[in-house]
Amino acid sequence: MVMNDKTPQQFWNEKFGASDELVYTETVNRFVKEYCEDLPKGKMIDLAGGEGRNAIFFAEKGWQVENIDISDVGLTKFLKFISFVNCVPVIFYSTICNHNHW
Repeated sequence: MVMNDKTPQQFWNEKFGASDELVYTETVNRFVKEYCEDLPKGKMIDLAGGEGRNAIFFAEKGWQVENIDISDVGLTKFLKFISFVNCVPVIFYSTICNHNHW
């Protein structure tokens, strides 16, 4: 993935901000579903979770989830996305990691 002269945060903010729609859809990643669907509920952290489709998949199953991403635009879309999902009383956290050098 070429980021040119942009920081990773700028790159992902532009990608997630290019449309009001979800970039990666509402559907959980097929590998996450295949390998994790039958795990007993607990706590999970979705690193680089972006718009949160995988975190929401777990939240709907009763997990306590945390979505961490470098893109504040992606996390804002995640918060909007979860507002339409019936996951109460699951606790959601969103954290912005702002690192300009990897």
